Amino acid sequence: MKLIIVIIACMLYMTMSVYAEIEGGRCQDYGIRKYDYFVVAMTWGKTFCATKKNCIRSKIQNRFTIHGLWPNLATPINGKYWPQCCNNSDIIDPNRLRSQLSDELNSLWPDVLISNAYSTNGLYAHEWSKHGTCANMTQIQYFEKALHLASGFDMLGGLARNGIKPDDSSMQSASRFMSAIKSTIGGAPQLSITFKNNRAYLGEVWVCVDKTFRPMDCPKAGSRASEFIFPASIPNFSRRSMDEEEPLTLRPTLVNQIKAIVQEN
Repeated sequence: MKLIIVIIACMLYMTMSVYAEIEGGRCQDYGIRKYDYFVVAMTWGKTFCATKKNCIRSKIQNRFTIHGLWPNLATPINGKYWPQCCNNSDIIDPNRLRSQLSDELNSLWPDVLISNAYSTNGLYAHEWSKHGTCANMTQIQYFEKALHLASGFDMLGGLARNGIKPDDSSMQSASRFMSAIKSTIGGAPQLSITFKNNRAYLGEVWVCVDKTFRPMDCPKAGSRASEFIFPASIPNFSRRSMDEEEPLTLRPTLVNQIKAIVQEN
């Protein structure tokens, strides 16, 4: 009986929020109220899905989709390169978001980790709480701006025009990839690389725009890998490699709660 209770408690923890970055139930405010530019984080869902055991594969698209629109700093403040969680009382309004932007969000900004994207545990609530509250926009303005920017990024088309297409086995040159993106969008991107099974995979393309939302070279433009796989299908990462790189760590408060439950039973 005690084992069952512990298992249930752990499952409840895992479903509390698939998007961590919350401490004590609240998003950690860095106390920073300025930014110099925005990052439009565009996810390559094939790679992302391979790293998540709870990925809903039917939601993965054959194009780049939005991860978030992030206010960033050119120079760190107290070691932090971005503001976050600027207003914990400004909670996402899921009904308004769904009624005004559901078609666009489902198309360009899918939440592939949870069936109800408008849940308070979902991607939209997380991105608004962590990044949107620092962007000097209303909720609708924030999501509309990200959607508008992303809809103008013909990244797959630009890559194809430069002879670059998704492929499960061939290695892509990072410099050639970034050059193709810059010629398409107008600014040098920063590439987020996922390392699994001793191989590098493209995870995300971070496009930088200034405060007027014009493309610019990212201050940290570049890639951690000189070459990588740009997968056409979802890679088959071994369970062991996933567990090694993404361990489940229970917060101390939850551990104490579980202990209390076990002791009471």
